[in-house]
Amino acid sequence: MKTCRQIIFKSLLSAAFVCLSVAGFAQLQFVENKGQWEKEIDFKSEISNGAFFLQQKGFTVLLQNQKDLEALSERVHGHSHDADSKANYTPDFAPVTIHSHAYRVNFVGASGLVKALPDKALPTYNNYFIGNDPSKWKVIVKYTRE
Repeated sequence: MKTCRQIIFKSLLSAAFVCLSVAGFAQLQFVENKGQWEKEIDFKSEISNGAFFLQQKGFTVLLQNQKDLEALSERVHGHSHDADSKANYTPDFAPVTIHSHAYRVNFVGASGLVKALPDKALPTYNNYFIGNDPSKWKVIVKYTRE
């Protein structure tokens, strides 16, 4: 029975990867949760307009409206290539609404004994300085590949 559940889990996870690949996310690079996110998240992968979160008993796909992201980028960074315009550019930090959808898949009856392990380490890493408490900051959090 355990093997059957593992096959079903791997099949559903593979289906999620296929869906993400079709949407233009050919290869996912995951960052392991070392305490920089909520404890339910095991791994996170950035995708062009959102994120893919892998949890012990399922996964979540966060999709954000691409036009909203572009408007935010325009407002904060500007896109003028004119040197004079760049020199006088002041970012606009007014609130921007980003429309998003999150799709969570929970595998009902999934065993809490199965755990995803990092594999195929990449030579890159991230640092997370989230909040004002240095004890919660995480450094040299490495990437892994699917």
